[in-house]
Amino acid sequence: MYKVAKGIAPKILSDLFKVKENNYSLRNQSYFLIPNVRTVLNGTESISFLGPKIWNIVPDELKTLENLETFKTKIKNWIPEDCPCRICKCYIQGVGFINSH
Repeated sequence: MYKVAKGIAPKILSDLFKVKENNYSLRNQSYFLIPNVRTVLNGTESISFLGPKIWNIVPDELKTLENLETFKTKIKNWIPEDCPCRICKCYIQGVGFINSH
């Protein structure tokens, strides 16, 4: 998402994410459009849906870093809260997904 936002991503990746028009860079405003979805497999678990959702919870101080290498270093130390993806959760048979931290 960082590369897409900074305009340095390959075209095939940039085409997956739509940037909002009239984006005024206000706090707590989404930079990318989050598509409307109706299914889990091709919807809520897709990269075009989760990418913008996760980007929205990344702190602004990380999003605004000018150097890709600095971003990569700092994002590794970031611990997301309320992450919507399954990677950040544990699965318990009969219970479902729960937060792992």
